[in-house]
Amino acid sequence: MRARSWMIGAVLVAAAACGAKQQGKIEGKGLSVEKAKAQCEQIKEAEERCWNDQVTEQCSACLVECGFSCGQSASCPIQFHCPP
Repeated sequence: MRARSWMIGAVLVAAAACGAKQQGKIEGKGLSVEKAKAQCEQIKEAEERCWNDQVTEQCSACLVECGFSCGQSASCPIQFHCPP
């Protein structure tokens, strides 16, 4: 189940990254707070079982800091992290 959850999150992030490239965004740059929150809401819909308020904060902070380069762990609750 964890592998499936991770794959769903990875697909959502990849799809969003593709959309960002089409809008002229540069990979590795952070998103605006509003766009990060919207992206996290989309991920939350697919990952609600492993989601809580801390995950929401971590997701938004990661996307603001490192954009679509942000990674997602397969843990429950989910953890987000910028690449090294």
